[in-house]
Amino acid sequence: MTININPDTRLSDIKKQFSDVYPYLKIEFFKRPHAKHKLSSETDRIISDKPMASLAKAGASAAIDINGKRTVLQVEQDFWDLFGLSVQVFRKAMNMWIETSFTDSWTLESQNSEGHMFSTKEFGGEEDQTEDRKIDMD
Repeated sequence: MTININPDTRLSDIKKQFSDVYPYLKIEFFKRPHAKHKLSSETDRIISDKPMASLAKAGASAAIDINGKRTVLQVEQDFWDLFGLSVQVFRKAMNMWIETSFTDSWTLESQNSEGHMFSTKEFGGEEDQTEDRKIDMD
């Protein structure tokens, strides 16, 4: 699966395409990348729905590979390398979204499965949430 991005593509289009494939994951855009195993600053989050041309490298068009075997880190790195945009993946846990900065080495498939597991049955412990920051961005 790929997300085809051109200068007219809006952030909401990218988010929707990603979440259509991974319903227990979502992506958010930030002005700058987070350091390894660090959290993204909420003040850096891009909340507008502008087209890519106004945010990314001028005239950039590319396809981002989001197949399930790729890691979160690989996808985040693609957005940075191709568009100069920082992307952070969030995983659903019941009614919250948690930032996956400590589990960037997991595949998208693993992250989505974990989100499914913790969103469809009673959550029994804090083990996974202590690794990642809880954030409610609905």
